[in-house]
Amino acid sequence: MTITYPSGRVLVITRDVGELIGMSLSANAGGTPVPLISNVKWEPFGPVSGWDWHMTSGLVTHLRQFDLSGRIVRYPLGNALRDVSYDAADRITGFTHLLASDGTAQPALDQSFGYDENSRLTSITTAASSWSIAYDPNGNRTSVSLNGNPSIYTTEATSNRLTSITNPARSFGYDNAGNTTSAGYTATYALSGSIASITKAGVTGSYDYDAQRRRIRKVTSTGETVIFVYDLEGQLLGEYDQTGKALREYVWLDNIPVAMFMPDPANASNPPLVFYIHADHLNAPRIVVDRNGAKRWRWLAEPFGTTAPETNPDGLGVFTQNLRFPGQYADNESGLWYNYFRFYAPEGGSYVQSDPIGLGGGINTYGYVGGNPIQGIDRNGLDCTSTNGETTCSTPYSPIVTFPTPPGFPASLNGYFYHYYDVLTALRGVNPDCVRRAMNNAPTPGSNPRPASSGGTLNDARVFKNTPNPVMSYLVPDGRTGRQVSVNVTIQQSQFRWGYVVHWVDSNGIAHTSGEGNAWIQGMFDDVSIIADYMVWAPLMQEAIDSCKCTK
Repeated sequence: MTITYPSGRVLVITRDVGELIGMSLSANAGGTPVPLISNVKWEPFGPVSGWDWHMTSGLVTHLRQFDLSGRIVRYPLGNALRDVSYDAADRITGFTHLLASDGTAQPALDQSFGYDENSRLTSITTAASSWSIAYDPNGNRTSVSLNGNPSIYTTEATSNRLTSITNPARSFGYDNAGNTTSAGYTATYALSGSIASITKAGVTGSYDYDAQRRRIRKVTSTGETVIFVYDLEGQLLGEYDQTGKALREYVWLDNIPVAMFMPDPANASNPPLVFYIHADHLNAPRIVVDRNGAKRWRWLAEPFGTTAPETNPDGLGVFTQNLRFPGQYADNESGLWYNYFRFYAPEGGSYVQSDPIGLGGGINTYGYVGGNPIQGIDRNGLDCTSTNGETTCSTPYSPIVTFPTPPGFPASLNGYFYHYYDVLTALRGVNPDCVRRAMNNAPTPGSNPRPASSGGTLNDARVFKNTPNPVMSYLVPDGRTGRQVSVNVTIQQSQFRWGYVVHWVDSNGIAHTSGEGNAWIQGMFDDVSIIADYMVWAPLMQEAIDSCKCTK
């Protein structure tokens, strides 16, 4: 298998029994591939656990270690090893670091974290600094203190819109749709809700998007033009100037950025310059090294990302790398980070646009990953969050559902093992209202499902015959259409916690079972998800359809 970049470079992917084991880069279709990574290792049916980088000095092994619960507990970060500790609620409480070569402690890199009862990040402590963060009941920041110096955040009580921050003083303005129009910059918006232009400090950036809301071009008033190209997974494949010349191109191993390459500025006909990316447990880039192992870029930021990256850590020249948290790209002209459907503002730890799915992302439509960027990611600027005893979830096209938050349910339903599915079955002329009622009355597999109810019904949604899988089945209104839909929600005793499944029928006569979750067994084992999708949910929907065939 190969991937051909717009520059003509060719990434050659080597597989063994279908499993990716190595990648090489060729200057063109007829060139000789040069190895980038090899000996790729995978957890059993699961995520990548290691690989070898091809450095000038030889092979350098990069290993990620997981515990028996599927949590990452150690990974390399430059010349250090980062150990990750967790509390009883599976929240990350700290990072400690050892020198990879001899195990010497590196306390200057260590960080510790504290949380409130809603798992929102409230304290960050490093060797040099400490932060404390306070929130209102809706998850809006009320203050942030850095080394004892507070900044006060003021939010509109009726809209969750940030209006001002002190120390230093900043104010924020909005349009009628809730989009931020002024905040040390001025912004205009397209009819789609995407930012069309931003002006800050006399520099204007203008942006174009494709039909999927992916940003495909930006042009700044300083003369910069960047064209963006994405792979089939929506991950950034490359950046190019107005002539099509490559600026930076990226290599992804699953959803991990592992390398980037660019033309040799000394001679464009030379092989491209290759750099390797050290990503963290979220798959956010933290360190970039060249093939000699020298650091070219480093971003050991506080968790919300306000710390600027070091662009010349080893004195070898300024280096540009604009990837940030998964799904994000940093814009120098504004200080904001493009995040697919929205833009993220690190200074506020929030989005500058209200959630396009409305309350589908929770009561706070500006919030980012439930206030926990240590473990939460939001690749496309949408989110499923829990607050004030309720969880509200949706994807761009599925129902908006709200249900009581089960004990232990995460504040933000995302992370390393996040997965989404949508199983479709055609009604073929069968009465859709009948199918809706049938799915609501039998929302789980098995011989004795009980109807979903507004107060919740305990059901057994077992996938494997001898393994119980208790869930709560709720009957709730779809926030988009008002129709009643059934939602199965995991609880503490569930086999596949945490997550939800919603049964619904669209206006085109298609029955859906849609769901999101972060259960490690489904995130790691594709076979389990396939079994659940096509051996459990598809037959369940077909049973509902068959029961209605006499009621067209």
